[in-house]
Amino acid sequence: MAITSGVKDMQAVLNLVWTKLLPAMQPAPLAEAPQAHEKLRQKLATLVVPVVQQTASSPLADRVSGKRYVFPANDRKIDAIALECGDGSDDAALIVQTEGVEQRIVCGGDRWVKGRLSLAPGLGREVAACGAWTADDTFTAEVCYYETPHCLTARLKFSDDQLILDSEMNVSFGPTEQPQLTGSLRP
Repeated sequence: MAITSGVKDMQAVLNLVWTKLLPAMQPAPLAEAPQAHEKLRQKLATLVVPVVQQTASSPLADRVSGKRYVFPANDRKIDAIALECGDGSDDAALIVQTEGVEQRIVCGGDRWVKGRLSLAPGLGREVAACGAWTADDTFTAEVCYYETPHCLTARLKFSDDQLILDSEMNVSFGPTEQPQLTGSLRP
């Protein structure tokens, strides 16, 4: 058995394997069960990964859209961030500059939008992203590296001429929460 999930409590997954899967495994194949198969097929057809739910409309959206916030030197090498919104759709674009390279991530407002994100030169990964205003001053983006178990949640809190970035990964070999970064509006 191979488990490639990314959960914070892997022991809970292993406990289910021991208590549910292993006792049910038999050397003979299972008997056909058309009703159970149809029920499973219907369930699989309705599964979705939920998007970030918009809980507020932001009076700041127009004011901050397209503005560039610059960060002091940091371990994550984030130079600047901009958020573009208000093009007539619920989608927004997160523009992140790291080590001088700018990347644009489209965050679907009510859907996941696929794209590609490079973690380092030549190291691109397939992603799907969504985002929404979760408070009057906060835009929350989720970026899922869908070929891996990893998802990033980034909260961008705008105030005056500053942007506070809080972000965390769903799982990690180290801390899941990243240090908070504060950027300033570039004049």
